[in-house]
Amino acid sequence: MGLPFKGSINGTATSEAYNLPFKITFFTVANKNAGVTTLNVTVTDGITDLSIVPQNLLLNQGDMLEGSSEQIIEIGSQIKVASDALVDYFFTIENIEPT
Repeated sequence: MGLPFKGSINGTATSEAYNLPFKITFFTVANKNAGVTTLNVTVTDGITDLSIVPQNLLLNQGDMLEGSSEQIIEIGSQIKVASDALVDYFFTIENIEPT
């Protein structure tokens, strides 16, 4: 079963650093603002941010972004959600056991 990373943010939210490789099986980000919101969603190792949605994506009032990723994300990486207005976010994360 997947682990959640969820909440509401006006600014930047960063998940914990995961101690196993993981993949994001599903995510949503919803604009709660009364206007347009600029959004960035990245995976970071603390040095490099890898975008998993287009950079500076504009979400109109009431819009929601959905996505998934089958890419394996490295141990110690984190998910970062950054917006210039209030958004709700929900990620389902699945740990991948090393083989």
